[in-house]
Amino acid sequence: MVMSKERLIEAIVGVNPSARPEFLTRFHERELDDYLRRLTTLHNHRGRESVWQRHEGPRAVCSSARRRPAA
Repeated sequence: MVMSKERLIEAIVGVNPSARPEFLTRFHERELDDYLRRLTTLHNHRGRESVWQRHEGPRAVCSSARRRPAA
């Protein structure tokens, strides 16, 4: 389901209350959707089994994933 720009901004502010809607309106829906996905991924994956992954694109940590147990 594709969210409207307004809904994306509401969801982002719900996860990151320091984000200002006035600032977020400058971005396109695709960019807001990517940012919301990163926020929710980072928010949900925490703990000893988490490792950071770099995705293509910006040179910042964008998500985390569970570590695989050693064989």
